Amino acid sequence: METKVNINTEKDVIHVFHGNALDPKAPLNIKIDGILDAPAQFLKNKKGGELFEPKNCHVLVDKVGGKIEFIMNDKSAYGDKVVGKLKPSSLLSRFVINSEKRWSSYELQKFLKTVKFTFTERAECDTMIDSLNNFTVNVNKKIENYNNNNGNTRQAFETVVEGVKMKETFNLNLPVFEGYEKKKFTVSVGIDANNAQIRFFLFSDDLYILENDEREKLLAGQIAIFEEFGCSVVHIS
Repeated sequence: METKVNINTEKDVIHVFHGNALDPKAPLNIKIDGILDAPAQFLKNKKGGELFEPKNCHVLVDKVGGKIEFIMNDKSAYGDKVVGKLKPSSLLSRFVINSEKRWSSYELQKFLKTVKFTFTERAECDTMIDSLNNFTVNVNKKIENYNNNNGNTRQAFETVVEGVKMKETFNLNLPVFEGYEKKKFTVSVGIDANNAQIRFFLFSDDLYILENDEREKLLAGQIAIFEEFGCSVVHIS
């Protein structure tokens, strides 16, 4: 079958292409996972346009998990999603504070030498290491026997740690959550004398409070951005 096409043009050269057109493809889905303010960063320069109209978007807030999901073009199978989540600072995680982690004196000294830059005062790190290297402690084991003359007996063991001579606290300055500013807080060094071995552990009441306060503050700041944008903000926890 012959096909005729009439072309009117003022140009001297006409290019004719032969072949098949490209197959149609579905739109690409945007899926991004980042730190908590990743959704707000993504939205910053994309306001306007049908996909980013507030009525076509919504936000899911998970306060317990410290997570925000920004969903665009939410009625489409090809909707986009950017997820922001509070992640523990990789530096802070190395200290394993407020956990069951136990260190020998040698292990803790070796570790502290690698993280001296996180101390509020670097000289304090040297002091802490020297203290661990020279610490003294008295560990007494007490055995209590009980017999009520009715055949009931009990033997209780108690370990008493006394006369600790060492530096028991130090101060850090590092991010609590990945991607956010540094915070100062105090860490205490505890002693575990079970099984006739002296082991150390790190704990911090300051950190418990700081983590909670920072989580609430950072989440509130991100929620305010999307409320101002005008999309639906749904709290799922």
